[in-house]
Amino acid sequence: MVDKAGDMKVVASDNEVRTNSENDSGHCSLSITQKLVNFEVDDEFFTVRKDLLDRYSCAWNTNMKFDFEDGEDIFYSVYITSAFVFKGFVHWIHHQELPSEDLIKTYDYPEEWNKGEEDQRLSCSMAIDLYCLGRDMQMYRLMNETMKFLFMHYKNQRMPLSLSRIVHIFNMEENTPLLDFCVDIHYKWHNKSSQLWPAIEACTSWDDFEEEKGKYPHQFLFRIFRRHCMLNNNPHPTGQNPRQSTSQDTAVSSNGPSTALKLSDYHDHNLARKFRYHCPCQDPAEAKEYVIE
Repeated sequence: MVDKAGDMKVVASDNEVRTNSENDSGHCSLSITQKLVNFEVDDEFFTVRKDLLDRYSCAWNTNMKFDFEDGEDIFYSVYITSAFVFKGFVHWIHHQELPSEDLIKTYDYPEEWNKGEEDQRLSCSMAIDLYCLGRDMQMYRLMNETMKFLFMHYKNQRMPLSLSRIVHIFNMEENTPLLDFCVDIHYKWHNKSSQLWPAIEACTSWDDFEEEKGKYPHQFLFRIFRRHCMLNNNPHPTGQNPRQSTSQDTAVSSNGPSTALKLSDYHDHNLARKFRYHCPCQDPAEAKEYVIE
């Protein structure tokens, strides 16, 4: 069941069903019995093969609160996502691809997802929320694949993230490489026609962003401010909040501004490798494709 706080209930059932397994031709055949995990999210129900959950994470239920056990059924509650995002997750884990823009249009997505200047606004929003879900379920392959989608999307469209996507990303409670990417690409591709540019160009203290604080997330502005100060050889900007510098900030201050963004800098390959996932951005023959000059 779903409580007033928006719990997601999970029913882990010992029921076994015959499921599909791929043969050499790539087609599926019925051959293996598998346990199912049945999810209830916002009064909607989803079924996921347990072997797939275990394949991509050994701790996918870490953030699930145990409620009670009823015979062969175990009940959990978690606070990690909504039904329209979980539909995208189910599609990804069963098909090994992120849901398309047309498919997401059939979901009951929030109105904010369809705002912004991106060509694929819904796909970008879904990727952001699936990235968060991958973090909460410790599915590093999902995090890497959604990061790769966003990296390639903005590389191909040659634009920074729109305000709607920035707000969406900075609603995340934890520091992640996705936040670094949002700041990096915005600072790399902002231009003098953007509304934020005059404030960035003129800022000498955190207080210079007073007007922008009502529009942009404060953490985003602070990272932009810090990046600007680092690139202008001012490692101790005045009026800054007492925060620790990020890995990206350290790289900028010690090595100077980077002329290229590399997808590999926003991936955690070590953790993903434990689950037999090899990212193409690690392949020397393909790595050049995953760079934003």
